[in-house]
Amino acid sequence: HCVTGVQTCALPISRIAALPSTISGVPLQKIYRPRNGGRGAAVRDGFQLAISQWCGFLDVDLEVDFRWLRPTVERLQQGAHGVIGSRRYSSRDPRPDRVMYSLLYRAVARRSLGLPVADSECGFKFFRRDLILPVLAQTKDNGWFFDTELVYRATKAGLGLERSEEH
Repeated sequence: HCVTGVQTCALPISRIAALPSTISGVPLQKIYRPRNGGRGAAVRDGFQLAISQWCGFLDVDLEVDFRWLRPTVERLQQGAHGVIGSRRYSSRDPRPDRVMYSLLYRAVARRSLGLPVADSECGFKFFRRDLILPVLAQTKDNGWFFDTELVYRATKAGLGLERSEEH
């Protein structure tokens, strides 16, 4: 099985070419965008070009480790419409202000928008491609709010989103 992953980062093409073609035995497809149009644009492009049944993305900071990719694909194979990661923070985090703002945003977004997952901003999201493409077509934001908008619209469209195990 193949999973298309979209990674939004400012890497030169030589570094992108050096990235692995498989992770945990799962083939990956790499796409280079010469101009950064934001995460939303990169995800839309990647998901449109995907040839796999499932597609997703993860952040370059790898707050959620690659090792969670295979169990995520297995959950999609078992019928999940989407799997959203969830970050676990430590009291030893070097940026306590970032942790505080993240936890506050999580609580506000979840309560005010009725989101089914605790961490809509987590940069680890994988979906059934056929179900997420119509949702992606409705998204407007390309920047920071993209993740929350995607989870909100997917929920409103009736997609069964599951939270990945704690990371």
